[in-house]
Amino acid sequence: MTLTSDSSPGLMRTNHVQGLMWISILLSILVLGTDGSGVFAYSLFSSPAPSVLSITHHITILTLVHKQSRRSLDTTAQPVMTKVGTIVCAWLLALLWLAIICLFITTMSWVGRENEFERIKVVHGIALAASILEFGVMITIALKCTWDRDDFKPKKRITTVTGGKRTAAASIVRDVEALGSEINR
Repeated sequence: MTLTSDSSPGLMRTNHVQGLMWISILLSILVLGTDGSGVFAYSLFSSPAPSVLSITHHITILTLVHKQSRRSLDTTAQPVMTKVGTIVCAWLLALLWLAIICLFITTMSWVGRENEFERIKVVHGIALAASILEFGVMITIALKCTWDRDDFKPKKRITTVTGGKRTAAASIVRDVEALGSEINR
């Protein structure tokens, strides 16, 4: 997917997020493979959950983005990556990865004291490093999707009434309308 110089910043961020999602999928597979070699003992059998959830989330979002781009040429439609569900899931996945990192560090410090094969320590160190990278990627995805939501937020009318009180802009509109009706008399 190439970007032209006349692409909007929101589109460039959306394309960047898609690339980050592919990186996240690869990192999740790496965590599954490396932690799975030790029967998930270093993450207390919990690393498969965020890995599978991340892969499922990203494939779903990438599929929906692809369908949306093929179905509609309407640039005013809200992109899938800017929807609340996508953003909330991205933040929750980031928190889940942070919890996995804490579990990895805690269990590796407990078990690391015992005499163990160096190869197993290295493999689980790779899983920990991939989890830390995955956390960073998920935070970046969540931030960029949140920023994109600000770019594509639908504009609200000025004349809204909040809490039974008119906003300052609504009162200005009311005053201008009243002035216009007095002039027309």
